[in-house]
Amino acid sequence: MRMNGTALRVSGTTAAAMFIAACGSSDERATRPADDPGPPVVAVTLTDAGCVPDNFNLPPGDVEFRVTNNGSTKTKEMEVQDPDGHVRGDVEGVQPGKTRSFTMKLNVGTYRVRCPEDAPAGGTITVK
Repeated sequence: MRMNGTALRVSGTTAAAMFIAACGSSDERATRPADDPGPPVVAVTLTDAGCVPDNFNLPPGDVEFRVTNNGSTKTKEMEVQDPDGHVRGDVEGVQPGKTRSFTMKLNVGTYRVRCPEDAPAGGTITVK
């Protein structure tokens, strides 16, 4: 069966539209209902000395850490570790002048904060 040029253009356009619709959006906020504001946001600033703040008292549950680098060239990441040093959440590559976020679930207990991840000392997150 032979198709003319018009039929091919329509088929190609239809296929492209179907492909775009199937891709959808991975931006959770774009699809979040207005009555569901999402997890609380904790703002953290990266400095050459580490995170500000670096000690937190937070309730259990999901939390979004919004990490801003106001110009540090030494610190470009924030890492949250359990007491054994295992990474539970992090963000890397936060370039000067940029903000990146990560969301994690906090259970009751204590976590370590490292900015950068290999910092010899850091802060703590106390969840109760």
